[in-house]
Amino acid sequence: MPAAAAVPRSGLLTGAGWVTAAMTAANLLGYALNLLASRRLGPSDFGVVAALLGVVVVANVAALAVQAVVARRVSSGESSHRVLGLAVRTAVVVGVVSLAAIPAMVLLLHLRTPAAAVWTVLVIAPLILIGAQLGVLQGREQFGRLSVGYVVAAAGKVGGGLVGLALVPSPSGVMAGTAIGAIVAWLGLIPLVTRPETSVPHDATGLSAGAEVLRAGQALFAFFLMTNLDLLVARHYLRAHEAGLYAVGAVVSKGAFWLPSAVPVLLLPKLVDRHRRAAGLRTGLLAVAAAGTIATGVCAAAGRLVIALVGGSAYDALAGTVWLFALCGSLFAVAQLLLYSRLARADHAASLVLWTVLGAYLLAVVVTRPDSPLELVLVAMSAAGALVAAGFAVEATRGARDGESA
Repeated sequence: MPAAAAVPRSGLLTGAGWVTAAMTAANLLGYALNLLASRRLGPSDFGVVAALLGVVVVANVAALAVQAVVARRVSSGESSHRVLGLAVRTAVVVGVVSLAAIPAMVLLLHLRTPAAAVWTVLVIAPLILIGAQLGVLQGREQFGRLSVGYVVAAAGKVGGGLVGLALVPSPSGVMAGTAIGAIVAWLGLIPLVTRPETSVPHDATGLSAGAEVLRAGQALFAFFLMTNLDLLVARHYLRAHEAGLYAVGAVVSKGAFWLPSAVPVLLLPKLVDRHRRAAGLRTGLLAVAAAGTIATGVCAAAGRLVIALVGGSAYDALAGTVWLFALCGSLFAVAQLLLYSRLARADHAASLVLWTVLGAYLLAVVVTRPDSPLELVLVAMSAAGALVAAGFAVEATRGARDGESA
């Protein structure tokens, strides 16, 4: 039986509000760091910082995988002390591999010295440990504490970067501040997570924790590629002006995608519990679909206003099609919920689907060679739709295997 008690619907709604607000605040802090760094450092050094922060984003997939696995196992009744030990081992392994990659980072990113790369690598281990702490709170369904955790994590990491930017305005200064702030945030979250426990280790999947992290990590990495490759494709296939238009459309797409991002976080413990799973998934799909409908509808009805707010009048050419970007992001949000539904069951089928659709998407890009923002967003939207359709198919077949109702 799950360790956490079922959360009443009113409590779930309150938790959704707090977690959504906390995740929004975290994202805004990240934007603030980019905004201030771009002005303080200038194009050359900011380009370095942006690239290094991109490395952190990619490495953060490991933290998301650890968080999902920890949340699933704690919700299933496993001791948080045991799963936090898993996080330490994962952080050590990923940290060592990242240290070995420093020379490649210096070469590929054209860094003048390795200092900024070293500090970037030192961000990764505390992020994984923080992911585990958030996973414990998520698995216990302590959503008030989880929202505090998100804010503390962002304030530490981003706040440290801002302090570094102020004290030593350079890529090394920003990344050093980010690393130190992440360590401080990890230490600060320890009292929030620590409590006496009587739960015993329990694992219904038969998978070792390490194997489950690897499965979850490569599934999330494939999904991360699916939702971020379009900007790289735009830079490669579209002319500079059209690529700029697409980039603004992608901001809208990402907004629609992140709008219901708290839903999978809140529902994962329910998706672990076979008694609450079917109702939880239905609730989540309705919530994500409602958010997507609102976002797409607003963009369809007031496309010119949306573009003016996001990019300005220079991007007016996108006003008539911006709703397609919102729809694309909304479909990916549904796909994300379906992915977390499978992660809650430690099911490898999600990985097979993701890598297959990703391959089909890349093939479609190569064959069609899109030369306008409209063509490219249609290809991306087709991939998102295929991912949703495949996700529902997997959910139906694997759900029957798990003895779940549709």
